[in-house]
Amino acid sequence: GRPEATYILERTMDRIAHELGLDPAEVRRRNFIPPQAFPYTTVTGLQYDSGNYQAALDRALALADYAGWRAEQHEYRVAVNPRLLGIGLSTFIEFSGDNATPMTNIPREAATVRIRRDGTVLVQSGVSHTGQGHYTAFAQIASTALHLPVSKVEVYMNDSSLPGFSIGTFGSRITQVAGSAVLLAAEAVRAKALQVAAQVLEAAPTDLLMEGGRVLVRGVSARSVPFSELARLVEEQPGLIEREHPNPANGTPIEGLAAWRDFSPPGATYSSGAHLAVVEVDTETGDVHVLKYVAVDDCGRVLNHYLTEAQIHGGLAQGISQALYEEVFYDQDGQLLSGTLMDYALPIAAQVPGFVTALVETPSPNNPLGAKGVGEAGCIGGPPAIVNAVLDALSPLDIKTIDMPLKPEKIWALVQAARNGTLVQSDSSSLPILSYERKKE
Repeated sequence: GRPEATYILERTMDRIAHELGLDPAEVRRRNFIPPQAFPYTTVTGLQYDSGNYQAALDRALALADYAGWRAEQHEYRVAVNPRLLGIGLSTFIEFSGDNATPMTNIPREAATVRIRRDGTVLVQSGVSHTGQGHYTAFAQIASTALHLPVSKVEVYMNDSSLPGFSIGTFGSRITQVAGSAVLLAAEAVRAKALQVAAQVLEAAPTDLLMEGGRVLVRGVSARSVPFSELARLVEEQPGLIEREHPNPANGTPIEGLAAWRDFSPPGATYSSGAHLAVVEVDTETGDVHVLKYVAVDDCGRVLNHYLTEAQIHGGLAQGISQALYEEVFYDQDGQLLSGTLMDYALPIAAQVPGFVTALVETPSPNNPLGAKGVGEAGCIGGPPAIVNAVLDALSPLDIKTIDMPLKPEKIWALVQAARNGTLVQSDSSSLPILSYERKKE
């Protein structure tokens, strides 16, 4: 429901700006929660963990050259151009992660990290992976914690017999929740490895460091022991470290130089973003051309920029497609007519514009990675940005509303009605006025 809710809110923000004669960016700026107000409790009782909405909007306006496009829009209108230029904004939040009370005596998310006798590291997670890049992310988390190349980390998941657990892959929760379990397990096995290495090297654990799959005495690199030797010692002498209990979800034992850890966040995280679209509308055909699209997203601490960008790009393709092309058709008897990809419009590469993307990082306090979700950002911010841009283009014709998808025939019909004096749209003065008194602190 996030795309639908954001769509209504962002259309409302632009309508407010239009009615009051204000810049849409200024209306949003005046209503942002300031960064110092977080964590912020809303009037409905939700708690936003962190955010810097103003920074994202400022970055989007700068990257898009907002002032420049507004000046060009003025040139279009002065020249009485049959092509109309429009600029649309969308600022939004995205609920992600977990917000439910965990069940008693059952882990919400758990993982095991083990150092093996060949010196490599095995990460075992209960996550069900479906192509989002979790293997890469988990390997990166473990390699960073243990200070060894990511090529030395192997990740297992999609197997219910593993010593891990997950409540599911949904809600943009895996990196921030399951990834945190991997981090905690990696840090725990690191502590165990340092404990064993301290005995071998006859040094205090605080005087040791990890580097490239070895444990070194700080300042004396010649005194070191490889991960492989530490794993062999623990497998032959299990009493060297504290043994882990079997995985509570399935009873799978935790053996060797390994650690099992679970993680349950104290609350959800709230990502945010500011998207800006520039479109050109051909009034003679109704065609919409996206000239520029800028997306600035804040998904907390970014662990892997490539994966983050890929998630944003996919979401944007879906969001822009929803705004311009996708539609479900039924006949008069309720029979679905667009039930296959032969009948349901999806964009080809030529119909998806290039994107300018940037990131603002506001870490979340609700998980040790500081991460938030990002997979749904594009399909949340995309539709209202495109629709606001099209309506901004059509505003000289006093066209104030249009329903998705913005197909050429729909736009053309509205333009013709506006020019012929037959345009009929709802009057904003008839809408109910809702208000509430903000509780004083």
